[in-house]
Amino acid sequence: MRNPWYIVPGILLGLYIGIFQKDIAAILTPFGNLYLELLKMCVLPLLFSAITMSVGRLIGSQDANKYVKRILIVFSMGLIGVSLIGVIVTLLTNPGGNLDDSSLTALGIIVNKSQLDLEVSLTGEIIEEVVEPEINLISFLFNLVPENIFASLSEGNALEILFFAIVFGVAMGYLKESYKEEVFNILETIFKASKS
Repeated sequence: MRNPWYIVPGILLGLYIGIFQKDIAAILTPFGNLYLELLKMCVLPLLFSAITMSVGRLIGSQDANKYVKRILIVFSMGLIGVSLIGVIVTLLTNPGGNLDDSSLTALGIIVNKSQLDLEVSLTGEIIEEVVEPEINLISFLFNLVPENIFASLSEGNALEILFFAIVFGVAMGYLKESYKEEVFNILETIFKASKS
């Protein structure tokens, strides 16, 4: 069942059962939840092994500089392209241009709140909730570095695991070939087992 064309009939069958056969959907719900939990169980080993192995092999290759330059160029061009599309769409559509003064004032109040998180209900009521202090870029970057990678793995903190996988992959890339191949083989085994 590796053929992607099985997905479309599965989605259609799931929609049909969910909409028209609610009793069957109730019976199948525990199996669906179990399947989703199994998928979530495989995400972190897949993420760690794929990122570590890819970065390590990229750094260890002879053409690493060429690949890194290409990746940075493509990433930068993509970022610039998406930003330009956002600016152009904003200029063409003028979002918020048709709002009256009272709506703009209410929107300004919502946007300018710094220590409060506002929830706007469908009735137009503004509900204020106290949230944690604002996180800036520097504290965000420091929070990416895990104090203990095993704690991050057990808590499922994907950003900390991703950061560790990148750093570990870079370190693996600079090791001697004889040392890193064994680890890469183990990581590839974990990757293939998580993917299948």
